[in-house]
Amino acid sequence: MKILFLANWQRTRAKGGDYAFFEHYKERPELRVLTTFRIPLITWLERRVLKFYVLQALAAWWMSARFDLVIAYSSQCGLPLGMIRRILGTRGVPLVIHDIENFCRLTGIARRAAGFALKSAQRIVTPSSEQVGQYAGISDDAARKAVHIEIGIGPYEEAPALADALQDSRIAVIGKADQGPRFRDWHTLLQALVRVKRQYELLIIGRDALPEADRGGVELPERTRFVPYTPAARLVPVLGTCRLAVLPLPERGQSQGQLTALFCMACGRPLIATGVMGLGDYVEHERTGLLYKPGDADDLARSIERLLSDDELSLDLGRRAHDAVVERFTDRAMAQQWEELCREVVLKP
Repeated sequence: MKILFLANWQRTRAKGGDYAFFEHYKERPELRVLTTFRIPLITWLERRVLKFYVLQALAAWWMSARFDLVIAYSSQCGLPLGMIRRILGTRGVPLVIHDIENFCRLTGIARRAAGFALKSAQRIVTPSSEQVGQYAGISDDAARKAVHIEIGIGPYEEAPALADALQDSRIAVIGKADQGPRFRDWHTLLQALVRVKRQYELLIIGRDALPEADRGGVELPERTRFVPYTPAARLVPVLGTCRLAVLPLPERGQSQGQLTALFCMACGRPLIATGVMGLGDYVEHERTGLLYKPGDADDLARSIERLLSDDELSLDLGRRAHDAVVERFTDRAMAQQWEELCREVVLKP
């Protein structure tokens, strides 16, 4: 099977050969990864104004006739390609769009445009089961095409034992560099930490600093350290020094946070995360982690206090979280579901 995979990052970050879970297919596909372009002014317009990668979509449409299947990762890649296919034709090649942003949150003209573009797709894959039922709001056609496939992650080196990190009471937060409060609810996190009475150290990973605009005027705790962006594989020993991890997400009506949550769980760290769309499929409250209400600093503070004061609970949550990733949320398990979908779409588009 020949697959053209559209990735929503620039050529400088492309991975050669296989990408992620494709290497776990039973019958390895011939894979071509097409990233976004790096053309100064045009790239800026695509990212900041249009919010879609039009040049990539045009290139993908032209190339697609040489492939059995096109997979678009994200609406930024998939919707412009869908539009072009509706206007210029599909070239006889099926399209699968991995909807990581959630088309269903679009409104007005954008929502109608999404419905128009999605008519050229054979399947819409969602990382959140909550999304599937929402596609009926776009169209019956989109609802019939939607399917949920759980995200998986590759194996990482074994993290240091959680028992060795309990005494230091270090709290890890994996941030997103240069994306501010759109992807992390720093304000609620810092408000919650003001309420925490027990001693702790805050370790913010993936940032060099946290400007006041991101913090919403709340001061950083006295014991705060920053760890600049580091590839995930090198973060294992860093996270291994922490007692627990917090994933403070804003409610954006978008499936988000799964990879970060799974990484913390794979390292055997008890996770406290916001109960937003998507995480409920991966973090089971009171069993593999703790979920708190979006924007509720009191709820978050209570969860942090619980884990800082209860070694047994922390160890149990960390162990069950690690086991859940090993047994269920792996690249291999994800690959099996994707391979079945790809085969179905290619044989019965």
